[in-house]
Amino acid sequence: MTREEFEYQLKIYEQLKSILIENFFAREDSIFPEALLDEGLGLDSLEKVRLFNHLEMEFDIDFYDEEIDKTLNLEDLSNLINNKIPSDQLVLAL
Repeated sequence: MTREEFEYQLKIYEQLKSILIENFFAREDSIFPEALLDEGLGLDSLEKVRLFNHLEMEFDIDFYDEEIDKTLNLEDLSNLINNKIPSDQLVLAL
């Protein structure tokens, strides 16, 4: 991973953190890369769907049901978003 890719990944993570705090009332101290979306952050299935819908609008990307089911923690989610944003559009998205 290049320094630029790392910086983009960090920006995505920070944006995820802000979304969780502002829209899902997550406590800042409960948000870390390994935090599980359900048990760690307390998102039930409906809130998880709301989160992914919010992220689709925020980043102008689409998620498949299989991807949602496989996304267990914030690091997974951050990587998934990063992989869906074309590198030439990443700067514009953030």
